[in-house]
Amino acid sequence: MKAIKLFIVFIRHLYHLIRFKTLSDEQIRREQFKKLKNLIDFAWNHIPFYQELWGKAGFNPSLFKSIDDISLIPCIDKNMVRENYEKMVPDNYHKSKLTLVTTGGTTGVPMNFYINKLDAQTKEFAFQLWRNYCMWGYKQCLDKVVILRGNRISPQLIGKHIFWQKGRLENALICSSFHLTEQNYNSYLNKIRAFKPRFIKAYPSSIALLCSLMKKHGDAKIETLQGIICSSENVYDWQRKLVKEVLDVEILSFYGHSEKAVWAFQNSQQKLLFHPLYSYTEFLNKNFQTIEAVGEIAQVVVTSFDNKYFPFIRYLTSDYVEVGESILHYPKVANRIIGREQEFVYDKNSNKVIFTCSDELLWGIDGVIAYQYRQQEVGKLILCLQVNEQFTIPSIEKILGIGKSIFVDFDLLVEIVDYIPKTSNGKFRYLIQNIK
Repeated sequence: MKAIKLFIVFIRHLYHLIRFKTLSDEQIRREQFKKLKNLIDFAWNHIPFYQELWGKAGFNPSLFKSIDDISLIPCIDKNMVRENYEKMVPDNYHKSKLTLVTTGGTTGVPMNFYINKLDAQTKEFAFQLWRNYCMWGYKQCLDKVVILRGNRISPQLIGKHIFWQKGRLENALICSSFHLTEQNYNSYLNKIRAFKPRFIKAYPSSIALLCSLMKKHGDAKIETLQGIICSSENVYDWQRKLVKEVLDVEILSFYGHSEKAVWAFQNSQQKLLFHPLYSYTEFLNKNFQTIEAVGEIAQVVVTSFDNKYFPFIRYLTSDYVEVGESILHYPKVANRIIGREQEFVYDKNSNKVIFTCSDELLWGIDGVIAYQYRQQEVGKLILCLQVNEQFTIPSIEKILGIGKSIFVDFDLLVEIVDYIPKTSNGKFRYLIQNIK
């Protein structure tokens, strides 16, 4: 019975996505208002947290008469969720259907929230199928794909120098990103070539590492490859250039959260399109005012749709974007992801500076395997580099010279290290910020 219900939900999502391109912007806006109104009424009637928060702010659902009235609703942040997550479950919902999720441990204090995995995954799968096939030409479950992310391979296989396994749900070769090293590189590349993938799904840091090793060894591109699909980390310009140079394909990136409250994907112009039927997205400044000017920096604030088990309403994601120009069907477009709120550094005057363009120092520098900035003191940055024999000492002076134009009012030091560790998920952290 549950399987039939989920299948109906899946088909409903897919139907709306297929007809999405036939809707006018005004029809999309009316659809968003309908979903928001329904969610706000539900939260007011069934969720103690929102009843209390909105009551103190003088808001009630009768005030929500147009989509612009969403500005009357107070925003919530990660600290509020962390402290009140038990009160954010509806009083008419069986908590036994929910799974407790903990996230944010690598960038801050962990945050708990609940999710209905089956409902969330059903919606996610419908949106992924639509995006992959209609927008990127990737036939999920049919096309061969290599997955190079934070997957764990059994110790028995690792002991035999086998760093991969066959995927169960996709036509996939699942590789461990933890063991992609100079020593194991040839084994990885030979296996990937033999598999003949059409796409590679990877952390940006993982595919950049593979391409760095391929460039070092002068290896040719993978002939069957059509594209690289990246998520879970920022994609930097140097990574896009490196992938294009070595593999002769583009990085296709998308943006989402464990909270399942926002979903965006990259188009052919490398703009990030926030899908208006997945959730309601706002771009706000520090005073919670809407930003529409192209090129301005804004925080992404989202309200989840189709979620009556733990809705996020005007949720401050702590992610910042450069605002792009709206296009047909997509009222919210970002030129690029700037980074998380935690990804700021502090100059000698204690000014908070966005941690962006951090990779430009390394453009054109050979031999860099991985890098990481560390800040222990105000106004001082240490750039740690893990390098191979292609890296030369004169490159340090070049890096410092470029760094002076990017990190103004900072003392920048370069430190060569033997190894930059990955997180438990197999990612590189590009900034360790230890200033509170």
